[in-house]
Amino acid sequence: LENGEKAPEIMLYHLFQMLVENDIHVLDFVYKQLTLLEEEIPKDGARFFLQKMYTMKHSIYQLFRYYHQLTELADDLMEWEGGFLDAEQMECFLRFSTRTKRLADDMEIMREYAMEIWEIYQSQISIRQNDIMKILTIVTTIFLPLSLLAGWYGMNFPGMPEFQWKYGYLAVIGLSVLLIIIEIVYFKKKRIWISSKDVM
Repeated sequence: LENGEKAPEIMLYHLFQMLVENDIHVLDFVYKQLTLLEEEIPKDGARFFLQKMYTMKHSIYQLFRYYHQLTELADDLMEWEGGFLDAEQMECFLRFSTRTKRLADDMEIMREYAMEIWEIYQSQISIRQNDIMKILTIVTTIFLPLSLLAGWYGMNFPGMPEFQWKYGYLAVIGLSVLLIIIEIVYFKKKRIWISSKDVM
């Protein structure tokens, strides 16, 4: 502040510096929060994940816009036609602009990291849904022949051979159990029982 005429410009520069003085800690905090969110993905009891993810994405976007606006403001001051900044002050504001650009780039990396976490979460949801659909398909396949038998023998035509047979009821029960056993053995042999969790 030796030159009184330039004191406002120097004070403005120091004010800008104060705005981003400890922002490296902000970056560390954002990264740690994203890491915690990524660790919650495999957990079935990860409640409020979507709300946390939305909050983090919104915060990262706001920080990105904040640093981008600071960069534009510093560039506008340096490009001002009035030319009230001398060479030394121009260098100071250029360093500030470079720093805010770097911070904005770091926030952009954080945004990409958040999108990767979101895609991983969506993949996990799809895998779980596929596992559920596979179980439902297997159960439906197992009981489909039994539904056929129930519909067939439920007609109760007098001419059916098993209708007057003493052990007809037990025979149908045995046939049903045998069909279930054959299907289960077949599914295990074809490794259809293997779920995505076993593979991973």
